[in-house]
Formats: sequence, structure tokens, C-alpha cells
Amino acid sequence: MTNLPSFDLIVIGGGPAGATAALRGRELGASVALIER
Repeated sequence: MTNLPSFDLIVIGGGPAGATAALRGRELGASVALIER
């Protein structure tokens, strides 16, 4: 079985709000995935 990546926070959309949420998550120590098309 393959190991799948694990994230504390997944943000969909890299606009201003999504980028801010992702950056704030990192500042708080979360592992973050930012999904953008």
C-alpha cells in the first residue's frame, strides 16, 4: 500500500483569501496544501 501525503489544512483557491489562509496556517505550524487550477 502506498503512503499518501497528509495535511493539517487544505486550502482550495490561491486568491487573496486562500493565500492568506495558507500563510496563516503555516505561521501557526500546520502542514498546508494549497490547491490552485
